[in-house]
Amino acid sequence: MAKGFRKSKLAFWGIMCLGVLLSVLLWIRDRNYPVYIPIIASTLSLLIGYFAACVVRNLIANSLTTQYLGYLHMELDPDKFIAAYGSVPGRLTEGSRDRAVAHAYLADGYGAKGDFTEALSLLEKGFDKADLSDAALRGLYLSNKGTYQSALGDLVQAKESAASLRQLIDGCWRSKNALARNLQDSLVLLDADIALQEGQLPDKKALEELYGRCAFHLRRFEIDRLLTLRALAVGDKAEAKKHLELLKEHSGKTRYTAWAEEQLKAC
Repeated sequence: MAKGFRKSKLAFWGIMCLGVLLSVLLWIRDRNYPVYIPIIASTLSLLIGYFAACVVRNLIANSLTTQYLGYLHMELDPDKFIAAYGSVPGRLTEGSRDRAVAHAYLADGYGAKGDFTEALSLLEKGFDKADLSDAALRGLYLSNKGTYQSALGDLVQAKESAASLRQLIDGCWRSKNALARNLQDSLVLLDADIALQEGQLPDKKALEELYGRCAFHLRRFEIDRLLTLRALAVGDKAEAKKHLELLKEHSGKTRYTAWAEEQLKAC
C-alpha cells in the first residue's frame, strides 16, 4: 500500500539518502584502515538505512490509510474520503493484493454516496488481474460485487454473485471459520436486499442479530435501511419510522441520510 502515498515515498528516499551520506562519511573516516573495514561499515550503514526507510514508509502509509478511511467510516463523509484517497489505488502495482483492496476501499466510498455504477466499475478495475484463489480476497470481491449489482437492480447478476459467495463460504467453514462468519454476515445482507426487491420478507431476527454484533457504521445503516423496507412491506410504520429516525440522525453525509428524509416524508 506504501506505493500509493507520496509522503511515504518521500520518507523512504529521504532516509535512503541519509543512509548513503552516512555510508560516504564512514568510508572517509575509515579510509586509513584496511579496505574491508570501510566496506563493511558502509554496507551496514546502507542496509540499516534501507530497512529503516521501509519501516517508516509502511508506518506512514498505514497511518494515512487509517486517517482517510476515518473520513468515510467515522466522519461519514464519502466525498471527503474520495477526494483524499481517490488517487491512491491507481499508483499501486496492477494485479497486486494492495491494488485490489485499495480499489475496494474507494468503491465503498462511492457506494456510501450512492454511486453504485462507479463503485462497481472501480471494483472490477481493481480486481481485474488479482489472484482470486485467495479466499479472503475473493470473498471481498464477491460480496461487494453482489451488493452493487443488487443496488443497481441487476438481480440476475446479484444472485449469481450471492451463489458464488455461498459456495466460497461453504468451503471455508472447516479451515477458515472467522472468514466464513464474516462473509456469512455479508451474505445475509445481500440475500435480504434481493429478497425485498423480489417482494419477499427477509429474516428479521437474522438482521437484528447482525445489527447487535456489527462494529461498522455503514453496515448498521444498511441494516436499518433493510429493516425499514421490511417494516413498510408489512405495514408497520412505527417500526419503519424508528429506523428512519436513526438514519436521519446518525448517517452523516452518506446516502442514507437523504434516503431516510425522503422516506419520512412518505410516512
